[in-house]
Parts: sequence; C-alpha cells; structure tokens
Amino acid sequence: MGSFNIGRFRVLDNGDLIGSMATGTVLMKGVRFLKNRKTKPSQPEFRLVSQGGAELGAAWERASEKDGVIYLSGYFDAPELPNPVNFAVFEKATKGDFVMTWSRPKPKQDDDLDDMSSDFGSADQDDDGFPGQIDDQIDPFATEETSNGHS
Repeated sequence: MGSFNIGRFRVLDNGDLIGSMATGTVLMKGVRFLKNRKTKPSQPEFRLVSQGGAELGAAWERASEKDGVIYLSGYFDAPELPNPVNFAVFEKATKGDFVMTWSRPKPKQDDDLDDMSSDFGSADQDDDGFPGQIDDQIDPFATEETSNGHS
C-alpha cells in the first residue's frame, strides 16, 4: 500500500510552516507547524495548531535511514476523528515547499513485530502531490479572512 498526500505547506521566514490539510473528514486551512521551545530532548520540534490556535498535534525531526534526508514525523488529532492520524512531512524539490503524507500502518504479524517501519513515500511522487480536483479547489495558504474575500 502506498502513501497519500494530505497536506501542503510552505516555510515562513521564522522557520514555522503554514498550509492546509485535507482528508475525507477534515479540511483545515491556515494550519501551522510552530517551532517548539524544547526543554527536553524528547519533546517535539514543532507543535501543530489550527488557524484559531487549537492544538492539533506534534512533529519530531527524523532522518531517513536510506539517505539521511531530514523530515518531520508526527500525528494530529481532532474530536471528529476516531483515532490520531500519523503523518510525515517532506520538503519537495522546490525549496521551502513541503508535502504531508499519510499511509495506513502495515498490519501486525507475529513474525514481523520488529519491523514496524512506515511506508511513507517521497514528496515528489507526482507533479504537485494532489489530485486535480482538490488542488483546484483549495488554496493551501489561504486563511479564513482571505478565503472570504477579506484581507
């Protein structure tokens, strides 16, 4: 089973990320990855927050075992979701543009308990990572003010 692109983000001057996420039940614009002020090494590098400031999740920096590429690994949760959603965020070939991917965890098998690796794909799997109808309808960087015609 492959991975699915569920979000697009861009980096801001302060190192935070802003963009949108879309699943079958969730569509959020103006979502931010805010740099976390860590007091312990185990704490996440980023907090995931909604446009209104609601805490949605967290993300940790990881390095790919294959080629050392740095990416974010985390989760988001919301009351309307049955379970938290695990994700990875990869920088695309276009510097400063990022894509959020999700893949269903592989089923656990008795002889495969030690191999719990994710099946996340590359950020550059296709042209922009989104099916045309989603990409055409969503401005991933819009906020409520800009999407309602207010500035």
